[in-house]
Amino acid sequence: MVIHGRDLNNISQFDLADTIINAPEVAFARTTLRQKQKIVECAQLGKAVVTCFCQSSDDRGAIKKADVSVAMMHGSSEASRQEADLVILDNDLNTLVGAIEEGRYLWENIKKCLAYCFVVNVAELVPFLLYITFQIPLALGPITILLLDLITQLLPTISLAYERPESDIMTRGPIDKFRDRLMNRR
Repeated sequence: MVIHGRDLNNISQFDLADTIINAPEVAFARTTLRQKQKIVECAQLGKAVVTCFCQSSDDRGAIKKADVSVAMMHGSSEASRQEADLVILDNDLNTLVGAIEEGRYLWENIKKCLAYCFVVNVAELVPFLLYITFQIPLALGPITILLLDLITQLLPTISLAYERPESDIMTRGPIDKFRDRLMNRR
């Protein structure tokens, strides 16, 4: 679907948000700076994660409203490169897809490492709590436990950090910054 800038003024904010979210692909042509900002606001109103490509510093309104702003090393002004969250050095949009995949992969691996460390360390904390609460003697001293941790936990944690990404990592939706956390109840 292609929406021309002259037709954009006739569309209400809610209709535009609905169109952006429900259409498989939407392109906007010949838009003004204010219309770009309206497009970003409407997409965010529909709970979309918005990326704005910066070409000139005139796009500042849309750039500041967008969740992520991207500039190209060649073809974008110096001001837009300084304003952008991400600057693509090789001017290839496939680099952006690779960066998103790498970010999701790192997010998942950090979650796995934190969950592993949390479970193992809670299991080691229980004897200390029993000692403090009920005066049950410790089988191992604190220095010995730290040494065992260093020897036994280092390799499994490193192996979790280098685990390959799942095959469906790019078919998932974006991470919800209000709902998805590194640590949760589960």
